[in-house]
Amino acid sequence: MAAVIILLRGGYGLNHTTLKFNWSVVVRLSLLPCLLESVCWAIGAFFLLNMPWMWGFLTGFVISAASAAVVIPMMLTFQEQGLGRDKGIPTICIAATSIDNVLAMACFGIIHSFVFSTGNLLHNLSSIPIQIVVGVAFGFFWGLVLCFFPRAGLRLGHLIGGRFCLLLSGGVIAIFGGKALGYSGAGPLACVILAFIANVSWRHSSGWGNLLQPVS
Repeated sequence: MAAVIILLRGGYGLNHTTLKFNWSVVVRLSLLPCLLESVCWAIGAFFLLNMPWMWGFLTGFVISAASAAVVIPMMLTFQEQGLGRDKGIPTICIAATSIDNVLAMACFGIIHSFVFSTGNLLHNLSSIPIQIVVGVAFGFFWGLVLCFFPRAGLRLGHLIGGRFCLLLSGGVIAIFGGKALGYSGAGPLACVILAFIANVSWRHSSGWGNLLQPVS
């Protein structure tokens, strides 16, 4: 539940204009540190601790995951204070942290299956794009639901309460549903996407400009 709330807050705090012009920075910042740190951990574990390569990579992806519980709340605080907003630094860091966690979870699951299961290599590798597709699909689906429900015209308290319940429900379904299906990396990605779509939709529908929408 803590992961659900943190990821929803992160996706809800993203700025779509900043992402559109800085997507390459987000990709580099999310992929390169995670992969390089995991490789370094695996090399160190193999040569210094005599651990097998697979266990070294397994440990590396555990360590390399950026702590969303630390980064996202701080970036949201900086964004509220106007720090780094002109260059989109909070949005870039939030997006990179979310993708970093999804990548670390997905790779951990793949390496874990190598170590503890007898599945073939092709099947294990194919789960990476499947997790991405499942996460993106559910995130877009639930995000579109949030675009139309609850309906406009409700009293402010009921509108905000309905939005909060639907947003939280989508996050819970994404995280626990993805885990139940064996796609642990799909849930976090879906959380970020559905919250981001809800943010863009509610911002335009309410006519509040660039202000963040209250949902609680």
